[in-house]
Amino acid sequence: MWILVWALVARFMSNGCSSLVHRFPITWSPRDRLEGMAGTVALLENLCAITLHKKYNRNYEMPKLYYYNQNIEVDFYVPEEGLAIQASFSLEDMDTRKREVAALIALNKVYPIRKAIIITYDEEEIIEEDGITIEVIPIWKWLTE
Repeated sequence: MWILVWALVARFMSNGCSSLVHRFPITWSPRDRLEGMAGTVALLENLCAITLHKKYNRNYEMPKLYYYNQNIEVDFYVPEEGLAIQASFSLEDMDTRKREVAALIALNKVYPIRKAIIITYDEEEIIEEDGITIEVIPIWKWLTE
């Protein structure tokens, strides 16, 4: 079964920062076991997207939630709050860890970030790199804050 989450389409400036336009497919089927964690990762991203959309995009005329895609991709960006969020099932893989952290560092060079978060399934730590503090937090904890 596919459930599509649609959000508004809008452009934010000309530097690759766009309104949240993700169409996250959510799959929940036995096929997911064969495809690895693809369905679980999509569920994690969807949960983040829906929660942030409810919090920041109540006014469809003036969206506040964006994704950044200019040579790097940051999943969720709220300029008014100085908030950048990456959603990743796990940071155990070093390539994934480097990619997620590098994206937040690169965004911080363009737009100063007051709070950087990587939401994971069950990992928790603080990463300090290139003058930015990144909070790694499990999804359950983030949802209860």
